[in-house]
Amino acid sequence: MPRRIRRHARGAVAVAVAALTLALPTTAVAATHDARPPAVLPGPGGPELRLRVVGTLEDGDVARAMNKHGDVPFRTAQGEPMVWNAVTGKQRALAGAPLTAPTDIADDGRVVGVRGAEGVVLWNADGTVTTPGLPPGEMWAGTARLGADGTLLVTASHQFIGWPGGHPRVATSYYLWRPGTGFQHLAGPNDGAYPWALNDKGLVVGTKNDAGTAWRPDGTVATYAGSVPGTTRTWLHGVNNDGVAVGGELHPDGTAAAIRWDAPDTPRRLPDEGSGGQARNVNDRGWVTGVTRATDGTGPTDHPVVWDPDGGLHRIDTLLDLPEGSSVQSIEAINDHNLLLLRIRDADSERTSTLVVQLV
Repeated sequence: MPRRIRRHARGAVAVAVAALTLALPTTAVAATHDARPPAVLPGPGGPELRLRVVGTLEDGDVARAMNKHGDVPFRTAQGEPMVWNAVTGKQRALAGAPLTAPTDIADDGRVVGVRGAEGVVLWNADGTVTTPGLPPGEMWAGTARLGADGTLLVTASHQFIGWPGGHPRVATSYYLWRPGTGFQHLAGPNDGAYPWALNDKGLVVGTKNDAGTAWRPDGTVATYAGSVPGTTRTWLHGVNNDGVAVGGELHPDGTAAAIRWDAPDTPRRLPDEGSGGQARNVNDRGWVTGVTRATDGTGPTDHPVVWDPDGGLHRIDTLLDLPEGSSVQSIEAINDHNLLLLRIRDADSERTSTLVVQLV
């Protein structure tokens, strides 16, 4: 169930158990700004929650990222990198690097993206473009995350042939990039490590050798404990600017549980629906997003959820009035104004759209 963001919003590696001189286009992507009143339903396991629908983006390859202003980077079907503001409905083009897929955005408007063999591209707040490119020896970039201090967390890969006549294989490594110092190797394909998220202070979290791990800016590494004896694996999937980390753990019976760590040695299990779950992102206000698993007559089903700062559990699908045949596929990001970036799937058309809602 776990899978491979952005910290609280930055927030795709598969973790073993788991994971501007800017112009507005006149066509390309359909977006709406929705001012409907919030649906009111009691949140199970916590105080009453409401969701206010903010805006919808009907098309495009949307990044798993949203800044505090509600800006969401995406790429149109025509390959144009853009930023959509869910609050105002406005869009702006990211000039100077066509066909680049944006992957993260900072609160000051900087955007990072990747363009295959050309590597990493960074749009600065003034509209200029910086091209960190690729680490030495790598052939393409997979994704990049951006911290407010300018740190990038980058995945990059190359092909190799292990023996004469063998088939090409892919090796993926993880790097930090900082202005002025360039790329620094963080973890390689044989390290058993999967760094996934970073916060605005340069703290990176993920997993290494089946243990939740944080790589600190000073070069030290911390390992995160399980909440029960016999825990076989822990992993971190998100971290906020206070150092609160979230992720999951695997128990001896094969079930996974969502965990919050205020410190490496203080795991706190978050409630679920009886069949486990995992946490994926946490904002600076202590709200956590993730999934829980429920089992009915048709088998296990994963439900996107939020946990409030007191640990109360709230299923998003019970708080939204969606058209028949539509469902919440995932919560991709949460910002510090409690805006949620949701991926919505329509079963009839098999298309996905992006919906931004606010917890109120």
